[in-house]
Amino acid sequence: MIVIAIIGILAAIALPAYASYMKKAKFTEVFNVAESVKTPISLCIQEYGITQAVNCTNEKSGFGWAIKTSTDYATKYVASVGVIGTSLTAAPTTGESLISTITVTPQGDIDQSATLVLKGYWTKAGQLVWKVDSSSGCDNPEYELCVADTTASTDGAGETGGN
Repeated sequence: MIVIAIIGILAAIALPAYASYMKKAKFTEVFNVAESVKTPISLCIQEYGITQAVNCTNEKSGFGWAIKTSTDYATKYVASVGVIGTSLTAAPTTGESLISTITVTPQGDIDQSATLVLKGYWTKAGQLVWKVDSSSGCDNPEYELCVADTTASTDGAGETGGN
C-alpha cells in the first residue's frame, strides 16, 4: 500500500509538470515560424527602405525574398501568420519606431488565445529590433510561453538575428 501511495504522489507531481513541458514544446513551433518570417521582412525593408516599409506585408516578394500568404505558414500548431508593415517618414533620432508587426495564431493542442505578437522597431542606429508585444496571449502567467518586451533580436546593418 505504501508503494502505491508513493507512486500516486509521484504521478500527481509529474503529470502537471509533463503537461506544462508539452505546452512549451508545442509552442516552440510558433516561435520558429515567427523566426522564419523575420528574414524576409528585414530584406524587404532593405529593398524598399523605411519610408516604403508599408509594402512589407503578406503576399509581397522582391529580389531574393518573399513574404508568403498568411496561411502558407500553417503547420500542425500554427494556423496563420499575419505581417503588417508601417512606413516611417524618417529614421528615428532617438529611441525606436514601430515598423513591422508579426502575428502568429496557434491551432491544434495549443490554446487559441496564446497568440504571439512580435513588434519590429527601427532604431536610430539603423537596426531592426524584435520584441514580444504585451498584447500577445502567450504572455498569460498560466502558460508562461513567452514574456512580453524582454525577448528581442536584432536584424540588419551587419547584425544577425535570432531569438
